[in-house]
Amino acid sequence: MTDGMDLPEAARCVLSLLEDAGHSCYVVGACVRDWLLHRSPSDIELVTDVGPEELHRVLEPVGAKVFDVGVSQEAVAVVVAGSPIAVVVGHGACSSVDGRTSEGTQSAFSLEDDLVRRDFTMNAMAYHPEQGLIDPFGGQEDLRRRRIRCVGIPGERFEEDPLLVMRAIRLASQLSCTLDVDTFAAAKEKAGLLGDIPVREVAREFLGFVCGVDIERALNSYIGIVGAVIPELLPMEGFDQHNGFHPHSVLGHTALAMRCAPALPVLRMTMLLHDCGKPETFEMDERGRGHCPGHPEASARIAGKVLERLGFPPGFRHRVVTLIENHHAGFLATRENTRMWLGKLGPDTLRELLRVKRADISALAAPAHEWLPLFDDVEYLMDELIAEGAC
Repeated sequence: MTDGMDLPEAARCVLSLLEDAGHSCYVVGACVRDWLLHRSPSDIELVTDVGPEELHRVLEPVGAKVFDVGVSQEAVAVVVAGSPIAVVVGHGACSSVDGRTSEGTQSAFSLEDDLVRRDFTMNAMAYHPEQGLIDPFGGQEDLRRRRIRCVGIPGERFEEDPLLVMRAIRLASQLSCTLDVDTFAAAKEKAGLLGDIPVREVAREFLGFVCGVDIERALNSYIGIVGAVIPELLPMEGFDQHNGFHPHSVLGHTALAMRCAPALPVLRMTMLLHDCGKPETFEMDERGRGHCPGHPEASARIAGKVLERLGFPPGFRHRVVTLIENHHAGFLATRENTRMWLGKLGPDTLRELLRVKRADISALAAPAHEWLPLFDDVEYLMDELIAEGAC
């Protein structure tokens, strides 16, 4: 057990005000998980027994602003001194998992009622400054084992909310975790249900997945689930390139190149799709060595269709497609060649392309790495030309 959770002042204020008014309040969800992982939580979430009207009555006289969110009225946003906090509201007394309730109220709402509805055990924990960690489903042990496990029966949870399939592998990528056996089996079985979810919601979770710190392992491990979203990637799995510069399959090279690229959405999506056209363009020469002529153009064509299908905006699609079209192009560390590329792409896109080239070559066999300094030289020349106003 780690030391007590260092709550922001705004959260402490809301918690104290509600408890002083005779109500119960707990910190819940991902912020508790992040505390146990020694990460700074991006958002604070509280759960309380009171309804929205009572929350307004208790908090607004002390200057807090309370905003109803959504149509279900199960959550509100509270802003204290400029700091936002999500509050899940109840409709009766709040009891902890040991059965204790606020004095003088009826037990109509329990903390476990909230926790049991959450997605994974690592997100189904609560914290109270006096009671400490409340963990009815073993989330802390799952965190220790870096394991993602559904609360309840995995297949049923994924049927209730298919987006959890994508969220599971997003968390695996971001937190360097693995899905437990039952959760993984159910996720693979139910991945097809992602087609019932609005594409923009899937794309949002997908971007979190591709930008994770453990994307190389996650993509290789969960390609069967990723393929439910982008089936165009499935032919890359196990595809032997028969080329000394490519010791990995197309998927293996892609996953490694993604890890080598900065965790920015445009760059990670570029690396994900930059070689997706290789299987359809593959040829073997008379010496038994593989080549993929025209694969940048084929990959760009496929990428454009994928990104449009997933609802990415036109500007994002254009940047990714442009980078893929040019990812195999040659460079020279000369002012003339660099000026040509600046004129063709502009400084921002050229700088992104150099990052793509570095990631791509870093994922090749070691002898290819001798080319990496070239791109530092080109970037230096680019900065010189920009400073001189020569582009």
